[in-house]
Amino acid sequence: MELDVLVTSSDNCRKFKVEMVTGEPDPIVLSRTDGEWTVEHPGTRCFPPEGYEDLEKAIDNYLAENP
Repeated sequence: MELDVLVTSSDNCRKFKVEMVTGEPDPIVLSRTDGEWTVEHPGTRCFPPEGYEDLEKAIDNYLAENP
């Protein structure tokens, strides 16, 4: 899946807000604790479970490359 999104991290990289570049009003909120991901708020986009997994992997990869 290829998307243009903005990801903002908070809480020492444990919580992530994912917004489409169009600035939608209801972003996705993900959290990660001990390597386990939770969708705290799915936002207004309809993603299949694989879409969330792709987002989580992309964030994990970015954080691994940019400690």
